[in-house]
This record gives sequence, structure tokens and C-alpha cells, in this order.
Amino acid sequence: MVVDLSSSGFDTYVMLVGPGEFREENDDWDDTDVGHSVIEADLADAGTYQVLVTSFEAGETGAYALRIDRGEVTASVGQRDVQTLELRRPASGSLESGDGELDSGEFRDTWVFNGQAGQSFSVEMSSDDFDPYLILLSPDGDVIDENDDFDGRTDLSRIDATLPQAGRYRVIATSYAVGESGGYGLALSSTGTSTGRMAAPAMSGAGGNVYGIFVGISDYGGRASDLSYTADDAVRAADALRRGGGMNANNAIVLTDSEATVDNMRAAFQDMGRRVGPDDTFVFFYSGHGSRVPRDGAERSDPDALDETIELYDDAITDNEMSDLFTLIDAQVSLLILDSCFSGGFSKDVISVPGRMGFFSSEEDVTSQVASKFRAGGYLAQFLFDGVGDRLADADGDNAISAIELSQYIHERYRTDVKSGGVNDFVRTGGPQSGFQHFVADRGSIGPNDIIFR
Repeated sequence: MVVDLSSSGFDTYVMLVGPGEFREENDDWDDTDVGHSVIEADLADAGTYQVLVTSFEAGETGAYALRIDRGEVTASVGQRDVQTLELRRPASGSLESGDGELDSGEFRDTWVFNGQAGQSFSVEMSSDDFDPYLILLSPDGDVIDENDDFDGRTDLSRIDATLPQAGRYRVIATSYAVGESGGYGLALSSTGTSTGRMAAPAMSGAGGNVYGIFVGISDYGGRASDLSYTADDAVRAADALRRGGGMNANNAIVLTDSEATVDNMRAAFQDMGRRVGPDDTFVFFYSGHGSRVPRDGAERSDPDALDETIELYDDAITDNEMSDLFTLIDAQVSLLILDSCFSGGFSKDVISVPGRMGFFSSEEDVTSQVASKFRAGGYLAQFLFDGVGDRLADADGDNAISAIELSQYIHERYRTDVKSGGVNDFVRTGGPQSGFQHFVADRGSIGPNDIIFR
């Protein structure tokens, strides 16, 4: 279905609401035309859908035009139906041509289950035919968690979650790459009850010291186009961890602009490798340009034959090189935060090792926008400042920020403040499919209730 709203009198905003807490919304379809909002959605559930027409700012008025195109049903009923996932009853499915698709083009099946607030569940997806990818959505449609390679395995994805509210939860069974298809298995279990496996206890990483390397580049000295606010992001990120993350100022290394060279960054990792201990938390933060470069041959864990990079002042660091640098750090929790184009591609290479967790400003084939309205280099950077520095991510007020609290806070901020992108703000992923900027969280082996900052 396509919902197209336009007006010459106000900044349009449109929402599509349907069964099972289905909800899609859009502000500016193209940043050059604030009076044009469009939703493209696959409707999986039968039932009544409502289109809500409003404005971005309070008090805006004027005439508007609304067009709704229901499109054609291109899949069988079985492919479109939402299927129920039952506790302790393994299920199976198949990704195939005619299935619904994610915005980025991957086939996807939707499964649902009902849960109560505070219940802990585990969802596992396995396949011998493709690299599985799981997404768990709340009854409100928010992304609770997503996982690609569980424990470094490209044939298994797993999400462990404590449900934040009562209602109908959606499990999106999909693949890591566009076009992958084949059979898969799916299982839902209650952690700490039916399987005898208790939910993971909180880690004591926040009980040790917090260390960090913070890199931001605005002035590239002619090697690349300059950026706004990104050097300030590194300074502000270090300050946020000092104010709200329990980090001593002496435990931070900040590299900006011409200081942010490959040699200086390697030296910073070597320094941290000597200082960080197994009870500590380590953070690497970067805000600046990112790119993609061809690689000789595909890897099973990263089949697109491309390496993602962060672009330092004098040269690039690839995702594989970043993984090697992280081997120098023996921390209980190592957190990689990249606010740069294509940053999601670092997930497969870096987070596949236990003890590591990654937050990325966009998927591996999508660019990242400058968060000009916040005077920040990127949205992820700004939401980190707010979530940790101002402790807004401490949802339960216990003076500790867990992995799920920080992930969920940033997910919700993306949903609220990164409403849409224009034709110049994303990379087309093939054919008519295009992708807007989305936050990517990969907690790897870090449990949802593990404490990151205290």
C-alpha cells in the first residue's frame, strides 16, 4: 500500500495504523519538499487500517491532498499471513520470492506471540540455507532487539529479552543479505522457567573502571570533504561518559581533526590495552566519514565482497582492522559506537567475539545524516549524549544503565527524531528499493540486563 499526502500550506505528517499495533509514519518524503509525506508498507494482517493526517508542528493548518494506492496482492495468502509462534513448540518456515520485504529488500516472515510485562523469552532462528536475522518488535511497534550472528555463528540468530509491557509481540524472521532464501527453524522458550536456564545476571563491568577512546573529525585537511560538528561529537561523548557513565577524565583519550591519524589511533589502543582490565568497560567512539571499499573475494560472514571503513585524517581503518585493534583490549565489556556512513557493516567483523557490543548509526549499505537540528555530527552521537550524559536511558531509575535500556532509548529516539530521509540522504540498495537511516544495535554476547554504566 502507498499513502501519499501533500500540501502547499503546511509541513505534512502522515501515519498508518492497523491491527496488532501496526504503525508506520513519515514526515518529509524528500527533504527538499516539506509538504510531502509518503508511506510504503506491506500489510500482513487482515483488518481495518486508519490513515491519520496531521502536521509536523502544532497549530499548522491548510488544505491537503491524500492519495491511497492499495497496490496488488503479489503473494499467496500463506506468504502474507502472520503466523503464531507458540511457547516450546518449534516452528518452521521458508523465505521465498513473493514474501513481504524489509525496506532494504530482504524477504521476511512475521510471527507473533503474546506476553506479559516482566516475562523473559528467548527466540532462536536457524538455517542451513542462508544467514538468518531476527528482529523483535514491541506491541507499540518499537524495535526491542535484533540479532544476526549469535555467538559468531552465521547459521543461528538469537534474541534474549525481558518484555517491557503486556501485548502482542512480533518476531520478524529475515536474512542478512538481500535475495537470500530457503528454509529455517524458529523456537520460542521462556528463560528461567521451562528450559531451566535463568536469565543472565547483570555483569559487573560497570563495577570496574570505564575507559574510552573518542575520535571525531570535522577538518579533513583536503583528503575528504569537511563535516560539521563531528569533532565536537568526540569531545561531547567523552564528557557524557564522564558525567553519566562513571568514567574518570584521566581514562579518556580524545583525538580530533589532525590528531586523528591511523598511527595515533593505534597508539591509543595499545595504551588502553595496557590499562584496561578484565573487570572494566571499554568504549570506542567515532564520528566522521565512513566508506566502502572492494575486498578480494567474499567471506561467509560478510558475503558482499566489501569492507566498510572509518576515514581518519590521513587514511582509512577497515572493519577487519578494527576487529584486530579490539583484540588488544581485555575488558569485560567492549562497546563500539560508530556514527558514520555504512557503519553497520562493522558489526559482522567486530561483534562476533564474546564481550563486545556495537551501536551503529546506519545499516552497512546506507549513509548517515548530520544531525544539524541538534548541532551534532550525527543522531547516534546526540542520543548517546542524552542517554548516558543526562542519564535519560536509566529507565528504571536504579542509577545503572543496562544494555537493553541504552539500546531501547536510542531506538526510541531514532523513531521520534530521525523521521525520514530524502533522495540525497541514503544509498539505493538495488532496483527501486531504497533505505532510510536506521539505528543498528548488535549486543553480541552481552545480555540485555547486563549493566554497562553505573
